[in-house]
Amino acid sequence: MIHNPLILAGKRDSDPLKKAYALANKALLPVGGKLAIMHVISALQEAGLVGKVSVSLRAEDLSSFQTKLACDLEYLLVSPSSSPAQAVLQHAQANPSPFLVVSCDAVLLRAKNIQDFLGQVKLNPRSELYLGVANMRYAPSEIRDKRTLHKLNSELWITGANLFYWAASLESSQAFLGCTDQFDRIRKYPLLIALYLALRRPLFLLKLLWGNVSLLETEEIISLALGLKTSLIVLEDYESGIDVDKQADLDLALRVLASRELR
Repeated sequence: MIHNPLILAGKRDSDPLKKAYALANKALLPVGGKLAIMHVISALQEAGLVGKVSVSLRAEDLSSFQTKLACDLEYLLVSPSSSPAQAVLQHAQANPSPFLVVSCDAVLLRAKNIQDFLGQVKLNPRSELYLGVANMRYAPSEIRDKRTLHKLNSELWITGANLFYWAASLESSQAFLGCTDQFDRIRKYPLLIALYLALRRPLFLLKLLWGNVSLLETEEIISLALGLKTSLIVLEDYESGIDVDKQADLDLALRVLASRELR
């Protein structure tokens, strides 16, 4: 099975680590002896994925990537204003679906996380989009308390795992793009998210507030929001939910990587 994975490396001009370390792109941040994006590429290679690895980035960053990365990659040049959803759509137009999508700052992602994720995808082949989420319920409090969590119920405290699988047709792409851009604008504002949910599924909002929502109910509301049949793939390895957005995240990632060396 060919996966043609896409690594998202489009940058935010306001990215704190990019500024702090004077980087062309956060993907080129040194983390534990190698560049952030190389941690992701290594995990993909160790997982045995078949297909060409592509990286989405701005044209202005291309020379920096070509200079610092010796591996064989394809580069997907996106406009400065492109969202992750637009990069995915652009990749879908050039490559047959399905394909895997990973964030460039998921430095703690392991081959076994990717294999677990794809194994669960195979068991449910009817969805158009598969979103990886990490269960933080049993993560140490110093890790769990610093993540954005959605407490669905007593056993599922989820956060994004920076890993998803696109299996939609091109005909579905434009609808997905419009819904995703709309949802992305409000996702950082809890009151707007609450209003968004209340207008569509008021019972779901009440159950979410009480911490009594099932995975299936959550998938249904996300499918409604995105316009695609969506499945959530739960990864029990909480480290898969740690990415590197700020200095505290980098410090945490370095501690985790150091602890892995001792195991």
